[in-house]
Amino acid sequence: MSPSQPNFKISPSQQDFGVSPRKTTPEIDLNQQEMYDYIESLEKMVADPSTSSSQPNIAQEAQIQSLKQEVFELEVLNRHIKRENETLKEQGRLDKIIHDNTMLHLRLWQKKNRKLKKKTRRLNRALINLKFRCLMKKLRTVMVPRKKKRRLDVLTEVSEHMS
Repeated sequence: MSPSQPNFKISPSQQDFGVSPRKTTPEIDLNQQEMYDYIESLEKMVADPSTSSSQPNIAQEAQIQSLKQEVFELEVLNRHIKRENETLKEQGRLDKIIHDNTMLHLRLWQKKNRKLKKKTRRLNRALINLKFRCLMKKLRTVMVPRKKKRRLDVLTEVSEHMS
């Protein structure tokens, strides 16, 4: 380093020096921010004594009318925003009611589903038992000796011929 060239380091905060110190927040709409900046500049013009004393009375009246118009527009905008907020709150309440109602019905359906599953298990068990009993009865008839079966057949044939 030579003495003719000083070593200056630029800090990150100095690099942003060219950027406007007023930064808009992401929640504020750009149109709203412009409106607020315009009102702020009008308020500064009215509050500055050097400009108000140099202007004639007619220019001050025009500024007053302009400010009154701006105030009126802001009031209208404020009422609109309040209505929108109320609408959003009501929609939020309705959404919550619908969600709660849906959850209640879901719980009731789950309860019914559990009851039906239990009933289905009982019926399946009863069906299996019934099939088992029927199977056991068939086995008993198969195990009957053939002679008795022939006798019964003969008796039925005789009764048919008699009638």
